[in-house]
Amino acid sequence: MHILYVMSIKLRLCGNYCFCLNKTGNYYIIAVNYRNKQQYTQGYKIYGELTGGAVMGELKVKYSNPKGLYDSKFYSQIVTVSGRGKTIYVGGQNAVNAEGEVVGEGSLELQTKQALRKIKIALESENATFDNVIKLNIYLVDGCDPAEGVRAFRETVGDLKNPPLITVVKVAGLANPSYLVEIDAIAVVEEKGD
Repeated sequence: MHILYVMSIKLRLCGNYCFCLNKTGNYYIIAVNYRNKQQYTQGYKIYGELTGGAVMGELKVKYSNPKGLYDSKFYSQIVTVSGRGKTIYVGGQNAVNAEGEVVGEGSLELQTKQALRKIKIALESENATFDNVIKLNIYLVDGCDPAEGVRAFRETVGDLKNPPLITVVKVAGLANPSYLVEIDAIAVVEEKGD
């Protein structure tokens, strides 16, 4: 899609139609006939869900590993989200349980499992699962073996049909010296109508 800005009017080209947002926030549709370059303006307001001038349909999430980038079965290189959806941001989760105790002190595997269980709880609270996760950021204390974390992930979450984007950052330390890992997540789910 192409976006044009004409005298403070935003246009989004969608095939043979162009959606227009005027200064008052009303959406109008402009039909474009590409053969003879005639333009027909429909003088009515478009009703329905519109975002950025485009009519949004069902949620579409595309996971891909383009040619030229490593194709891993454990993570994706690109995730594209379009359509009508809700984004869920899960803040950094560590090995602290609901009682405030550190689970698995000294064990990256146990701490990773605890952090993942907490992410699962957070996702479930928004009617989502790990299948809806598109991005994980993993902060791993330097000196820990990432293979332990991968093993813990596979045992806790399993193999995902569409693995998320994953960034792993080695850090000197986390908020508490007992913490070995912290994981945050981004997930998307289809937005349900009222």
